[in-house]
Amino acid sequence: MTQDVTESLDDLPEELHAPVRAYMANFINMVKSGVAVVNGESNHSGPDKHPDSDEVDRDWRQSFMDDGYLVTAWRANQKQPRWAIFKEWRLVPKPTVFVFIDLHSESSDRKLQIYAALAPAADGRLKQCYDVMK
Repeated sequence: MTQDVTESLDDLPEELHAPVRAYMANFINMVKSGVAVVNGESNHSGPDKHPDSDEVDRDWRQSFMDDGYLVTAWRANQKQPRWAIFKEWRLVPKPTVFVFIDLHSESSDRKLQIYAALAPAADGRLKQCYDVMK
């Protein structure tokens, strides 16, 4: 089954288009595969990152894949959401891009929106930031 995914780059600078599209292509392929992969290739690491962080992220991703969710759309911008959680937590490293990802499960006809906060790695690829308590 071929799935159309709508994308929006919401006024991102041109130099971020290719890295965001590459991150999302990997994310979409992971979701389609049904096997959650979270590691140093996709996520940033650091001395203040909780040791179970990647495992928790992987389990969370696997849960929506097990429920049959697929990516239907995504939009990227540089504006951090004004959510209450960011009063208690900060993202490391400081994100350059926020991607809002829409998922849909045909089996349950349910929709879900998740986000990824991304920052460039040393090699120029975008990786997901991690959160730490302030």
